[in-house]
Amino acid sequence: MRTATLYLGSCVLAVTLCCSSHRPLPAQQTRPELSVKDKVRECVFRYQFVTFGVKDKYNKHFFVGNGIQGKIDPAPPLIAKLQSRAYSVKGISQCSQSPRGVFDMKTKARGLAFVVENMKFVSGEHVLVNANFFRDGKGGNEAIYTVDNIKGRWKVTNCKIMEVS
Repeated sequence: MRTATLYLGSCVLAVTLCCSSHRPLPAQQTRPELSVKDKVRECVFRYQFVTFGVKDKYNKHFFVGNGIQGKIDPAPPLIAKLQSRAYSVKGISQCSQSPRGVFDMKTKARGLAFVVENMKFVSGEHVLVNANFFRDGKGGNEAIYTVDNIKGRWKVTNCKIMEVS
């Protein structure tokens, strides 16, 4: 019995030492977990960035919004997670939009606006998302994205463009 107790004690001690030696990176310590809706938004925004944004060599400033008309900034943790070396990401409230284009209100730099208007959870693993992007009076679109949770990761599995300007 004593041997089993010592053996069990040393196993518990080994597991405790192993687990306690893992320290999260500083960014992981301060970044809160995203909600399921924000994870879906992140998936759609990244898809839009790659499909419509990154190819535009003049626009490296992306503005993201939520809600009908896209007037609401996403949660700060989502904006922080979307940052990249290739482009900057800010909330939609920090830009002005007109037929001439999308502009950063502080720097006047040209940018692109990406908006997730609404989402409908068909099931816990399948979501339909209405989203759009806007470049200027001649460039942009509105689309319905099908987003599925595949092996624990949200992925855009279909994009049906409804309107192009």
